[in-house]
Amino acid sequence: TYMSLKATDKHSVTVAGSSVPAAAVSDTANADFEAFSAYVEGLPKIKSYDIAILKKDAEIVIKDGAGAVVDYDKGTRNLDLTAMKGQDSVPENIAAEVDVLQIAKNWSLFTSQDLSFYKVAESLIKSSYQYQVATKYANGIDITFTSVHTLMDPPFTGESVKNFVQYTDDCFSVDISFVKHMLLSDGQTVDVPMNDTCFFVKYDDPENYNDTLSWKLVGMKAVVNDAE
Repeated sequence: TYMSLKATDKHSVTVAGSSVPAAAVSDTANADFEAFSAYVEGLPKIKSYDIAILKKDAEIVIKDGAGAVVDYDKGTRNLDLTAMKGQDSVPENIAAEVDVLQIAKNWSLFTSQDLSFYKVAESLIKSSYQYQVATKYANGIDITFTSVHTLMDPPFTGESVKNFVQYTDDCFSVDISFVKHMLLSDGQTVDVPMNDTCFFVKYDDPENYNDTLSWKLVGMKAVVNDAE
């Protein structure tokens, strides 16, 4: 019985009723969290299992973090369970604390010079990678290539917020998409789509003497459809 399995450290795996030997398991950090792992504890790690036993059709049982058995094709040799299942929308308690769609729109407006760096920086952690990206763009040459334009009315259409995944109490991701519409000075219209997984961390800004936690945008990753 053979299987190469990747799962999170929230999963448990048994083979023929026994745990997988430590020598057949390796731990690695999730590359999606690299840019902000310093700001949150307890992020899921990836466990890689190299299962090989001298017993035909041995039962491999995989359970998720809630203890539910994971269904999979019993004949598979390679299985990747690192993508956590998301919810259709942002939970009400988190939505009451942060408007993730507006933050994503603000980032888009910043990239087209329709919003200042200082405004978008309010939603970022000053020492973070995402803040560095914004700073470099605001002070670099690329931003100067933005065409003269005005935003159309409405400036955004096709808004979608879905696939909410909570990794810890202080970290989640959500897929956000929309299309920004701009009217150029020569009369042409330009549609700029966004379809990104946005990562947020609850952070206590040391420069804020109110000692309050707030959600900050710490990472963005383009959503790639399976068909692409």
